[in-house]
Amino acid sequence: MEMLLSLDKIPQLHNILCSCFTWILLAGFVVIPGSFTSLKKLEAKTNGEIIPGSPAANAILSSVAETSVTVIGFICMGIGTTGAIWLGLRWRKNYVWLLNKLYMPLMLNGLAGVISTLTNVYSQQKGEWRTQAIVAISVEGGVLSCATVLFGLYNFWLLDRVKDEHEELTVASVGTGSEESGDSGKRKSIWGRVGDLGRRPPLAPGSVV
Repeated sequence: MEMLLSLDKIPQLHNILCSCFTWILLAGFVVIPGSFTSLKKLEAKTNGEIIPGSPAANAILSSVAETSVTVIGFICMGIGTTGAIWLGLRWRKNYVWLLNKLYMPLMLNGLAGVISTLTNVYSQQKGEWRTQAIVAISVEGGVLSCATVLFGLYNFWLLDRVKDEHEELTVASVGTGSEESGDSGKRKSIWGRVGDLGRRPPLAPGSVV
């Protein structure tokens, strides 16, 4: 209950920044795959000769433009990741806010980035993994993995532990029978908690947990 009440204490600016950082990170994930260039194909087009206005020169200019887009994409990824880490550390004790505002969006954005990169590499680049593609998939996979692990940790262990403690205190305060008290002290396994996702209501309207 304290976490739900403390949601009102989180500054509006931090909610706005959280949305901005996750969307900036997603923008980087979307922009990066579209800027991949096969240098081998470019070299084949130029044949070592560069004539102004020729297809070879245009290919080089296009490559330079795509390199700029790549830099912008990685900058977006850096800003989004740094901001998400800062907010995650700042509000690390508010599990409900972290799950709703940070870890769930990061998990979905990371998945979208991985799918986008894989689609581009195997459809446009014919399976050729360049350095920027490897770096991009590493960052996207890292964000997806970390967000998924943190979401599971907070949702199925830390938050459930707080719920169990709250239920035990509630049962003790109302003085119900020992049988009910003993039943409330029994904690379900991780798989049992996962199975309850389709039945238990969220903690608050609009919440995912």
